[in-house]
Amino acid sequence: MHRVGVHDSHTGVTLGWQDREYSQTHSGLIGRLSGRMRVTWAITFLLLLHAVAAAMMLILHYGRDADVVRAHVQLGDGALHPLAVLLHPFAMTNPLAIALVLFFLWALGRQLGETMTNAQLLLCVGGANLAAGSVYLTVALLSPTFATRVLDYPLGALAGLLWLTWYSLGDQQITLAGHSLGGRTLYAACAGLAVLFAFMTHGAGALAWLGAALAGAGATWSILKVMVRVADRPVLTVPLSEPPKRRSRRGTRSGTSPEPAERRASQPTATQPEIDQILTKISREGMQALTPDERNRLEEARRELLRRGR
Repeated sequence: MHRVGVHDSHTGVTLGWQDREYSQTHSGLIGRLSGRMRVTWAITFLLLLHAVAAAMMLILHYGRDADVVRAHVQLGDGALHPLAVLLHPFAMTNPLAIALVLFFLWALGRQLGETMTNAQLLLCVGGANLAAGSVYLTVALLSPTFATRVLDYPLGALAGLLWLTWYSLGDQQITLAGHSLGGRTLYAACAGLAVLFAFMTHGAGALAWLGAALAGAGATWSILKVMVRVADRPVLTVPLSEPPKRRSRRGTRSGTSPEPAERRASQPTATQPEIDQILTKISREGMQALTPDERNRLEEARRELLRRGR
């Protein structure tokens, strides 16, 4: 087999395809932030959109009609205009909140960039925000005392992206301050702290906020499930660490029984033309375009080549 170079966008180094592992599609968020990473146009668009909206809101915040504007764009604390269901993600006026939201959109969006297309990312963000705003408005109308925690930022999108990142991490480890932590544990702890802080500061008034966050995560999952059905292929690659029984259920749904380990081991490794075709696809469309089967075949071929001592 020929040593065909594959450019690693995280490190900026071109590696031989045999030197890269293909079984894991994600690495820990904190560890990746220190490397060079590709910025997709969807993430750039979201960041610019929120930055421009934040600048406009800051200008309007000090104008004569500030109260009128807030009543139409934010949800909670007496502001329950239906238009805010769409506009609440852009209602931020706190500089610190603006900076945090932009950072988390950037970080989570780039973390999922290898497994989601630009269109999928934008659709999930828009759907999650719409679901979050709708749930918040419904709860606030039914019981205003449960909606004192103002919703003026893209909570639904952040919750959805955070959930997808948690799901895709599997058992991967993240290095934080020299200590190795489970990626899922770290993300779950961050989400738990956010919920705890909301209830500590607003009590029962944070229930609408919590419902909005759950709605955003649920809407993101539902949108991806629909995409899977329409495209008839996975959108997110299932982590290798996922329990075997979950994989077996996926196989039995279509009426097939899971293959025994002996039979899988006896299957031939991908041929050189197949490998060349997959590498060409990587060069043309990027790693994110590979299907789970293509990743597995490339990883099997790589491991066999390493066993042979190259």
